[in-house]
Amino acid sequence: MNDSLAHRGPDNEGIYSQPGITLGHRRLSIIDLSAAGNQPMRSPFANHVVVFNGEIYNYREVRKKLSHYGFRTESDTEVLLAAWKEWGVGCLEHLNGMFAFALWDEDRKILWVVRDRLGIKPVYYTFSKEQMLFSSEVRGLLASGMVRRQINRDSLEEYIRYQTVSAPHTILEDVKMLLPGQYIWVQGNTWDKESWWKPDTNTSQEPSAYELEFGSARKLRSTQVASSYEGVCKQTRNLFRASVERRLVADVPFGAFLSGGIDSTAVTGMMTEVSGSRVKTFNISFDNSEFSEAKFARIVAKKFNTEHHEINLTPEHFSKRTSCCAQCNGSSKWRWSKYLCRVRSNEESGNYDGVIGFGW
Repeated sequence: MNDSLAHRGPDNEGIYSQPGITLGHRRLSIIDLSAAGNQPMRSPFANHVVVFNGEIYNYREVRKKLSHYGFRTESDTEVLLAAWKEWGVGCLEHLNGMFAFALWDEDRKILWVVRDRLGIKPVYYTFSKEQMLFSSEVRGLLASGMVRRQINRDSLEEYIRYQTVSAPHTILEDVKMLLPGQYIWVQGNTWDKESWWKPDTNTSQEPSAYELEFGSARKLRSTQVASSYEGVCKQTRNLFRASVERRLVADVPFGAFLSGGIDSTAVTGMMTEVSGSRVKTFNISFDNSEFSEAKFARIVAKKFNTEHHEINLTPEHFSKRTSCCAQCNGSSKWRWSKYLCRVRSNEESGNYDGVIGFGW
């Protein structure tokens, strides 16, 4: 299973295995590139082991609240372990980020599998006889040899109609996707699935720590909308700035995909404002000018004085990589373009590990 996900984490791999539990991890190093950040990671102060995919954007702030923990690394993974030791499942309310993780409590023999609020990071799972298997991709489950390759006919019909399959269903009969803001806990032969976060609909409740720090829908309804238009614009800009700024925390080079549209232009402009160095931007162009957005990207790149890379994607490049694209294709058709763009970017512009931008 771990080998089947090597493309997701080429920097390191690790296995934790004890009676009743096996956890595997493939690492793509973003924060704390040292071997100390490798996973699975075990807490020295509690019998917790975690495999973690994603980033906790506010890990430095959370770390300050847990200064008594005795950290050994600079990684956000260890901050997650410390937060779980301090608050248990309630630690999720303190985290701002995109993440999917599995945490094993050795003492209580409980496994927790968690997905972030908006489902940015994927979690697929299946129950096979007396076993639960989970992975970041369906291919990881298939590689176990314990999952039937039985097509879900309803999902196939949905895919033919809409080119996607709606969660929690997948194209396979026995495989499900964990929904955004949900977690599964498993203890022995008992398991349950619960929602730990939903969009705010109850205005009588007090905002959580996450909402207090980053702005909740309730606060925007009760205070900002009633304020002036200028006030709303200012608040929106401040939240957007904070959001972009947090995503620039990395120990590797990063850049932005730039189409020249509203979304990528706004991200690039804000990156230029908050970054201490010249922003690197990337645009995928086509020979057919009718479909290419290169000219718009050039205008934006010139405005913000970015280090711009225009990467031409031709039918020849596509045909050469067809087998690789099929291998790396996941649950949605956009992954084809994602893989090709990453390959072309690496070939022509250097291997930038971090990319920020909409549509990636």
